[in-house]
Amino acid sequence: MTKPPAAKLKVEKHTVPVARAHDVSFAYDRELVLDGVSFTVYSGETVAVIGPNGGGKSTLVKLLLGLIEPQRGTLQVFGKRPAMSRGKIGYVPQYSQFDTRFPINVREVVLTGLVRPLIGRHTRLDRTAAEEALERVGMSGLGKRSFAELSGGQRQRVLIARALVGEPSILLLDEPTANVDSFMSDRFLELIVQLAADRTVFFVTHDTGYVSAEADRVFCINRTLKEHPVEALGHELVDAAYGRPMSSVLHHVDLHAAT
Repeated sequence: MTKPPAAKLKVEKHTVPVARAHDVSFAYDRELVLDGVSFTVYSGETVAVIGPNGGGKSTLVKLLLGLIEPQRGTLQVFGKRPAMSRGKIGYVPQYSQFDTRFPINVREVVLTGLVRPLIGRHTRLDRTAAEEALERVGMSGLGKRSFAELSGGQRQRVLIARALVGEPSILLLDEPTANVDSFMSDRFLELIVQLAADRTVFFVTHDTGYVSAEADRVFCINRTLKEHPVEALGHELVDAAYGRPMSSVLHHVDLHAAT
């Protein structure tokens, strides 16, 4: 039964464990991708997950969604196997593949975030919930617009609304700013802060420049998991995450003005 759209989540911050991993390992064709990963994430926390390509970030996302299971160790979401808690997770993938010729509007995309029987139909409450989700991401009034006609940033917001429409307790975002410009990237991160007010948020990102302002915790994934304090974000944390020295780009510094 659909919850009334006016119902809002009430998250008891940082006290209730929502995800626990103990000594989790996973390999593809005997190639170890995650090795001995352990963590506990609590209600209302915003966790940034950083690390190099191939370091295991996407594998961790699949494990949390219950799409794959640990080959060693244990992982629980709300005290159950992740596959049994999938209905409490809103997921925004890094890439969304769709046929632009397919005639689907924005509201219909959002409604696909509600699981219904094959013969079921969306109710008035469902449609109201979709409109409220669009309003939360700044897309109010665009429900009848063709999804294919939207900009990349607008599509990303619609996909976040799709993840939110079922009022998930966890929001899992995989590279939410990967395909948008710097202005929209800032807007997305402001949105993440707002959404974290009433749910736990995981966001996977390559952009360490945004992590310190938006995250309560930082998980560095490079086959193993190391947690670093947010205030330590700098060369030491970036080097630890990527396994080698890295240079930082200071977007806020005007080198021409400095000379």
